[in-house]
Amino acid sequence: METTWYDPINQLQVQWTRGSVLSWDMGTEHYHNAYECYYLASGDRSFAFSKAGGVISPGDLLIIPPFQPHLLKRSESEMIDRAVISFRREHLTEILSQKEAGRLLTRIDRPCIFHLNEEQHQLLGDRIRKMTERLDTSDDFQRKMGLFELVLILDWLQKLPLPENQCYEKETVTIREEMLLALRYIHEHYPDSELSLKEVADSVHMSQSRFCALFKESTGLSCVKYISGMRLERVHTALFLGEKSLKTIAKENGFHSVAQMSRQFYGEYGVTPTDFRRQVEEKYPDAVG
Repeated sequence: METTWYDPINQLQVQWTRGSVLSWDMGTEHYHNAYECYYLASGDRSFAFSKAGGVISPGDLLIIPPFQPHLLKRSESEMIDRAVISFRREHLTEILSQKEAGRLLTRIDRPCIFHLNEEQHQLLGDRIRKMTERLDTSDDFQRKMGLFELVLILDWLQKLPLPENQCYEKETVTIREEMLLALRYIHEHYPDSELSLKEVADSVHMSQSRFCALFKESTGLSCVKYISGMRLERVHTALFLGEKSLKTIAKENGFHSVAQMSRQFYGEYGVTPTDFRRQVEEKYPDAVG
């Protein structure tokens, strides 16, 4: 793989996706500052870490620890039903002590796969759905209950068998604090079409040359390429969901115009946004819902 890029996670979140894998394939290996629990309800996915890989099937729960480079791609099926829970240790310590959080995380401090039987498969799916419903609200109490659902899931995992041959060597990545701050700045300001390399470098009090060198070293991409890739990834998803106009999508993702967005999208994917949306509607009319 040519590059490894960093995608920071700040909020506890659950993303449940039902649809075409075409919209959810990763282009490059990347890593987060959070735990990622990847639950596959139907379909199949291939995965790769720096030194291992394989295929996950319905009922499998793939655990990816923080700063573990990984890549997930479609295998054989074109449609999938999957949920991804992303969380940081700090989220658990909102309601648990450091010791309690540490106990829950010890079991998942390296990449591993839980192969669930039918009963466990159903139980986890129901628990994640409850968590999703609670987090998908502005009500603080319900969101806290969603966090409790996560704690219950992690506690449940402590009781499941974990075959030794399902564990994979962890290869961590170290990132300078200044780069973490810069990445957070980018993720907060990428919708601003005037966001510049100088602005990001200034946000961490560095010269542009020094910043560019450290950013490439930390993420595997140039800062400009990172911002462009993030914007296009979000455009790609918005087009697949089909809920917004091209003008709205361009504006919300930092492009000056639909024409500018279309040029960059075509350069990256080899198809215009309009044609991509048409292809999705024709081939997968009920892909997402």
